[in-house]
Amino acid sequence: MHVATGVLLGITAFDILPEAKAALSWPVFAGAALGGYLLLWLIGRFVFYVCPSCAIAHIDESSAMARKGSLLLLGSALGVHCLLDGVALATGGALSARAAMGALFGVVVHKVPEGIALGLLLLSARYGPSRAFLIAVGIEAITVVGALSAGLVSWVPGQAPVGVVFAVVGGGFVYLVFNAFGGAFDHQVRMPRARSLTAEALSFLATGALIWFAGRG
Repeated sequence: MHVATGVLLGITAFDILPEAKAALSWPVFAGAALGGYLLLWLIGRFVFYVCPSCAIAHIDESSAMARKGSLLLLGSALGVHCLLDGVALATGGALSARAAMGALFGVVVHKVPEGIALGLLLLSARYGPSRAFLIAVGIEAITVVGALSAGLVSWVPGQAPVGVVFAVVGGGFVYLVFNAFGGAFDHQVRMPRARSLTAEALSFLATGALIWFAGRG
């Protein structure tokens, strides 16, 4: 999870948000990024966890899947996240090749722990392996729906609409990074909390920095 979160942090900080800002004024950029953050925060707070891998500690501790209708809530919450991922993948090329590669790399790497955590969550809820696999694939396939629906954005002339989409996605990614950081910190560890917090932060930041430097090479 640390590697995937570090990648997401690096891509968001050095590719997605800067590329979005280049196409937008500061007020529009800030509003769109904040809107993306608040969208996923509201869903995670009042509907269900948006990303299983980012909030795995919270899910483990809450027995969330035991609630009636929890699968529908999970699919709805994660579906919004996947939808935004798909839109970003399909529209990044309208800003720049770097934006397109950043979105692709960030989303693909993040999907690995997300899919694993989703499968484990379904298995822990006593879904059979085959059924858990099909449900996980079905939910993650919403990413494709998002990519197909991105054609609506391309109808609007100029780079501003794509910039807004990227800023919204970037704000959502910032939420996922903070959520993953909090989830990792909530795990029981033997070292003092302050030291654990520092270790988690340095792990995420170091991975993000390495990805950034690799991309510049």
